Amino acid sequence: MDGLKKDLLYALRMLSREWGTTLLVALTLDLGIGATTAIFSAIRGSLLADPPYDDADELVMVWVDNEQQGIRTDITSYPSFEKTREQATRFEDLGVYRPRWRTLSEGDPERVRASLVGANVFPILGVEPARVEVRDDVINADDRKLQRPRERLGGADADEQ
Repeated sequence: MDGLKKDLLYALRMLSREWGTTLLVALTLDLGIGATTAIFSAIRGSLLADPPYDDADELVMVWVDNEQQGIRTDITSYPSFEKTREQATRFEDLGVYRPRWRTLSEGDPERVRASLVGANVFPILGVEPARVEVRDDVINADDRKLQRPRERLGGADADEQ
């Protein structure tokens, strides 16, 4: 223990002789530790924290690989989704969504990211939606064709997507 005390006193004497170098090293360490802490906090909040869903470790995403067009994570048709849901016996439930961009025209126009989601997506996640827009999408049970929806958010036409 006595040796440690002598070593610390010697280190302090050396640091006091070269105060400019000591200050530079201390500032460099301070900036490095601060930057590392800030980066870790951002990564932890966005990548490492659990999503705010019940049983988040049981959620999976299923998509279609379109090898003909070279598209990974391609979207699928609704009839194909329904067929997959009927055949997927290992899943408790499947939900469907499609990300889209919309323009809000209340006041200054603003481009926002939105998603078209199936009615069961929010119950699967165990959350309430922040904003819901009821659409006129209709699936004809006889021929399974998806009729063209009427767009109401921002006056965008469905063909603009």
